Amino acid sequence: MGISRVAVPSSIQTFTEEIFNSSGTWTNPGVRWVRVIAVGGGGAGGTVPGSQTSYGGGGGGGAVVDDIVSVSGVNTVSVTVGSGGATAAADGGTSSFGSLLSAPGGHGQGRSGITGGPGGGAGINTPASGSARGGGGGGAGGNAGLGNGGVAANKWGGNGSAGTASAELTSVQAGGPGLLGYGKGGTGQGTGFSPAAGAANTGDGGGGGWFAGGSGRVIVRYYS
Repeated sequence: MGISRVAVPSSIQTFTEEIFNSSGTWTNPGVRWVRVIAVGGGGAGGTVPGSQTSYGGGGGGGAVVDDIVSVSGVNTVSVTVGSGGATAAADGGTSSFGSLLSAPGGHGQGRSGITGGPGGGAGINTPASGSARGGGGGGAGGNAGLGNGGVAANKWGGNGSAGTASAELTSVQAGGPGLLGYGKGGTGQGTGFSPAAGAANTGDGGGGGWFAGGSGRVIVRYYS
C-alpha cells in the first residue's frame, strides 16, 4: 500500500508521519488534528505535429497543499494518490485526503506547434484555511519565441520561463520550482537536450517530447 511510519523526536513531544505513495486508507489512532501534505500528479509534456516530435513544452507540476485538518470523530479516511499524466499533454491526477483536502494534478502541455508551445500551468487548490500552494509551471519548448512558460498556481509556485526563438531549435527552458521539494514543472525539449519523465511520488511535470508526469504523494503527520 506504500505507507511508511516514522517517529521523529521533538523537544516537546513525538510526531508520527505516514507516507502514502499509493492510494490506501488512513486509520485514526485517536487524534483530533493532523497535518496533511498532498501532492497532485504532474502533467505530461507535449510535442509538436509532424516530424519534429520532440520539441514540446514541459508539463506543469502538481499542486502541493499543506494544511491542518480536523479528524475529530473520524475513524478512517480514504487516501487517493494522483497518477502522473501518462500520455502526451495529459493532466496529472488529483491527490486527496478523503473530502477534507485535495491537491489537483498539474496540467499537461496541451498546446503544440513548430514554434513550441507553453508549458502546462500548475494545479491549484483552495482549502478552507487558505493554505493552498501551487506546483511549478512547465518550461517552453525549443524555438519557442511565442511560447510562454506555464503559469503557477499562486505566489508559492514558480513559473516556467518563455523560450527564445532559435533557428536550431535549441533554446529550451526549465520548468518552475514547486514547494517542499515537490511539484516542479517539466523542462521543455529541443535539439541536444534530454528532458525526462517526472520521478515517482514527486508530482513533477514531464519533459517535452511526450514524457510522463510523476505520480503524487500524501503525507499525514500527527502528535502522539
